[in-house]
Amino acid sequence: MNCAKSSYTPMANVGPSEELSLRVVKCSARTPKVGGTDYQKNIIKKSLTHNVMEQIYHLYITHKCGHKCPLCCNRLYDINKLPVITVEDLKQAHTVCLTGGDPFYLLREELISIVDRLRIHYKNIQRIYIYTSGKMLWIEGAYSHWHELMQSVSGINVAPKDYGDWDRLDYLLQQPKWLEMTAQPGMSNRLYIFDDQWSTWETISKDVTLPQTWQVIGRKWDKEFNTPENEHFVRLPILY
Repeated sequence: MNCAKSSYTPMANVGPSEELSLRVVKCSARTPKVGGTDYQKNIIKKSLTHNVMEQIYHLYITHKCGHKCPLCCNRLYDINKLPVITVEDLKQAHTVCLTGGDPFYLLREELISIVDRLRIHYKNIQRIYIYTSGKMLWIEGAYSHWHELMQSVSGINVAPKDYGDWDRLDYLLQQPKWLEMTAQPGMSNRLYIFDDQWSTWETISKDVTLPQTWQVIGRKWDKEFNTPENEHFVRLPILY
């Protein structure tokens, strides 16, 4: 998982009319893309009587990872002491972000199973995202598994760490099938780029066009990992 920050601009406050004072104002199906992210860290549904913050859970599911980043958030605390996610947590979750390690280091069947269980048993969960460095985003011969997974998630957040990750991403961006899978209606994918990586991206992007479902976001390493009030960093009781 990355210790990184990306800037964002709070959405304008929108209030209901007096006759709708008991109704919660709903955000649009796709929250407007503001300041580099289309789900805000402080998205608030407002009524005249109370505010309800959409709960976001960063769910740590595996230690498996192909990197040893010096500023990885996982080095800042004992993963084993993270709160274990509960049924009550999941029942109030609006968004679940699967993280690790790198979830894509799991078998495709394992990852699909996790996403399917969340979708089937917790209808309140509106969005599911997966964080990854990108190295394991595609395995030849497993198209059916990838297609099934991409139909179930709201998007993937890719943060390449080294040359191998960028080489893999360069390859993927030239695969029509892979681009089509990430361009499905309603998806929102993010490519995070750190300061020293922009020249690499500029070289790669000369020959490719990202679908409109992708956003490219600049990020910076941070020595602290602090989550807003409505975001929670939790783990599975037994990791994959």
